[in-house]
Amino acid sequence: MVFTVLVVAFASFAGISDLGFQRSIETTMNDASRANLESIQRVLARTAAKGIE
Repeated sequence: MVFTVLVVAFASFAGISDLGFQRSIETTMNDASRANLESIQRVLARTAAKGIE
C-alpha cells in the first residue's frame, strides 16, 4: 500500500515537472525567436531605408 502511494506520488511529481520543463523551454525558445525576428526586421528596415545601391 505504501509503495503504491509512493509510486503514484513520484509519477505525479515527474509528470508535473516534465510539463513545467516543457513550458519553460517553449517560452525560452519563443522569446529567443521573437528577439531574432525583431533584429532581422530592424536590419531590413535600415537596409530598405538606405535603398539599393
